[in-house]
Parts: sequence; C-alpha cells; structure tokens
Amino acid sequence: MIWLAACNVASTDNGDLLIIPVDVKQNSPVRLTEIAEDIQKIELEITDESVIQVIRQVICVDDRIIVHDSQGVGVIHVFDMSGKYLYSINRRGQGPGEYTGILSITADTENRHIYIGAIYKILRFDLDDGHFIDENTQIKFSQYIHFENDLLYVVREDTGLPTDEEGWFANTAVMSMYDRDWRLIDTMVVSTQILSAYTGGIINQVDVISHDSQNNLFVYFPAKFTKPPASMRQFTERYIPRDTLYMLDENRLKPYAKLKFSDENLNERNKNISSINHTSNLLIARYSSISDNELKLFCYDFNSNIGKNMTGGFTDDVYDTGLTIIRFLDDQYFYYVKAVEDIPANAEEPNPVVYIGKFKE
Repeated sequence: MIWLAACNVASTDNGDLLIIPVDVKQNSPVRLTEIAEDIQKIELEITDESVIQVIRQVICVDDRIIVHDSQGVGVIHVFDMSGKYLYSINRRGQGPGEYTGILSITADTENRHIYIGAIYKILRFDLDDGHFIDENTQIKFSQYIHFENDLLYVVREDTGLPTDEEGWFANTAVMSMYDRDWRLIDTMVVSTQILSAYTGGIINQVDVISHDSQNNLFVYFPAKFTKPPASMRQFTERYIPRDTLYMLDENRLKPYAKLKFSDENLNERNKNISSINHTSNLLIARYSSISDNELKLFCYDFNSNIGKNMTGGFTDDVYDTGLTIIRFLDDQYFYYVKAVEDIPANAEEPNPVVYIGKFKE
C-alpha cells in the first residue's frame, strides 16, 4: 500500500523503543482496499440450532468458521467456509463438559481442538465433530485465551486487591502459559492498575495477543484510565503503560512500540486504549478520549513508515457496509461482522454476516 500523506512518522528512542506519533486532530479515512487484497462475504446458514444473536468472537481453522454467540451463557456454532452449518456446542451446567459462561475461545490448529475459556474452567473439544475431550477446573475467569507455538496463553485479572493506600485497590492482570497436557510453563504480570474504588469487569471484544510473519508475539492488555495518588504512582509505572505494545521475548515482556498522542504532555494521559495489535506490516490501535469518548482508530504502515488517524473505523469500500472495526484472525487475515439490514416483512431474520479479509503484503 502507498500512503502519500507524510504524517505520524515513527522514530526510536535510545532503547530502540519505537515511538509512533498520533495526530488526534487528523481524520484521514482508510478504505479497506488500502490494507486488504481480498475480502470474502460469508452468509452463515440459519437453522433451528444455529440462530445467532450476537457474535462476540470468530476464529477460523482451515475449513471451519467457529463463532462464539453470546446468547445466554454462550453458544459455539461451527460452519464450513461456505457458511453451511455443521454443529453447535451448547452445554449449560456445572458438570464435566459444561459451562456457566463463555469469556473467550481459541483453537489448536495442529490438533484441531477448540478451547473454551469459561468462567470457572477451560474446556477442550474436538473441532471435527464437537465432542468433549477434557477440561481444567483450576483455571478460572480466563478473560482471554490464545493458542500459539504449542502453548495455550491465558490472561486473567485479579480485581479489588488491597493496597497500602487506604481506599485504593489494585487490579492485576497475569498471563499464564500451559502446554497441551495442562502443565503450567510460566506466568507473568501484564498490567497493574491502582483504582480509587473496587472496579472489575470483563474485557470486551479485544485481542490481547497478535503476531507478525516472523511469529513474534505482541501483547497489549487494556486498562481503565485512572490517576493513582502520588504515593502510588511509582508503583504503577513499573508495569505496562497503557499506551505501549510489548513483544514477548523469551517469555518476558519487552517494550516494542509506544503511541505518543499529540494532545498529551509528559504528566497526563487522557486516552482509553482498548487494543493495539500488530500484523506483518501494520499496527492498528483502537482508542477514545476521556473527554468525548469518541471512537478512534489509528493505523500505522511499517512499509511506508506512515500512520493515519480516523474516526469510527475503516471504510468498507468493497461491500459498502459503512465504517467498520476489524478483528484479527492471525498475521495475514482479519474479520468483521455486520447485521443484515432491509429484511423483508414477515421474513425470518437471517444471521449476521461474517467478512474475512486478507491483509496486503
């Protein structure tokens, strides 16, 4: 891709941290055809078993599209790449193979297994027919799971932890790595926040881990904007600042790229960043300002060394669905979801449509 506007050019500091300026006053719409070379529209078949309410997450494994539908406690629907319905995993309960709420899903592509991160456990199912394999009941509240390099990465957050400062609490997110036999390989802190009130919650529709074509893994865990008391500030800054993307280097987090917003000074940060993701050629961040809460996207092209800031999302100039937020399948592919509009009267409401695109090289 070629972007002619000379704006938001990155630089490096003495520690090789990539500093990427973000001009928040800029609104330069980016068309999907600027970042994608192919986008496929997939209409998901609707049956009595596959009526979808809200798609929370999509993953793809070879010839399968796996959809996390957030209805009830959560349902997993599996389709082929043409959108034909194959089967569902819908096992509400507390017994083996059952769950009381789905938070995240991922897949082991080599062994063709689906992992379901539920509230009180992580479950594993066979991708081909959906039969239950096993589960780990020791891993609870896994807000985000990702399978990569023969390891299952699990991110969970401990909330409301006491601090030395009266009336303040700490939320600490940790990432643990397990092998296929559920053995714990390593654990690290990825984010710590100091909050003025007990605050918890589930991260919503963000991808904590992304990677490039060299299989470098990048980590970003979103944090609610807070301002801790001066006595606690040194403690919190020992952990990941909310404007920095980290690289996983030998199971340790290494600062990789920092977003430097044009309206912030050295003492104030006023952005809620929900995601920073890396592909082979792009860095894409989603954020909003504390003052107006308007959704912004920032897209940085490593080939041209130029970034663009936009309001509301990418412009779908292929299927004309308007502004859209993309999510990552891997370093080469992304997806977005749209509800079907202009439904004829008395017609059965169709499932949402999934669009799968391939990033330009």
